[in-house]
Amino acid sequence: MEDRVYKLEIKMLGEFDILVNDKSILNQLTRLPIIIELLQYMIAHYDKDLQSSIIADDIWPDKDYQDTNKVLRTYIYRLKRFLAGANTLSLDISEYIFVDNVRGRYKLVISEDVIFDIRLFDNQSKKVELMPDGAAKVNFIKEVIAIYKAISYKIFCITIGRSHSGVCTSTSIST
Repeated sequence: MEDRVYKLEIKMLGEFDILVNDKSILNQLTRLPIIIELLQYMIAHYDKDLQSSIIADDIWPDKDYQDTNKVLRTYIYRLKRFLAGANTLSLDISEYIFVDNVRGRYKLVISEDVIFDIRLFDNQSKKVELMPDGAAKVNFIKEVIAIYKAISYKIFCITIGRSHSGVCTSTSIST
């Protein structure tokens, strides 16, 4: 069996996309907006154990499912299939991004090999925290912000690092 090496990128800041070797794997998901919302939510909360009732309430607050756990299990199953190769490019990326079930909770795990803009932003934010106040710090912050030309999509609050600060938006912000 040959080793598969993919350049995998997750873009959450700007237009949401997942690219494998610079090609989107989300094209077919336009017919499945619920799976896209679930995937965005789980990426925004990656590496966190999430209760199914909280996931459903956060993503679909207006839906009143009789059995939330069953509905979510179905969508998680579809998401896992998508990551395992049932996508536009028929590529199995589940070794890089996968959904784990931990003590009845769900957790999205993203490999360190994945280029992930939220993680890059987090790393840059940590550098800013260590810089002394002044013009250099302001210029560095401007450079970080300039990376993201426009942030306009439905997104959930993303905790930056271990602090309580975060990135939240539902409107368009231009730099």
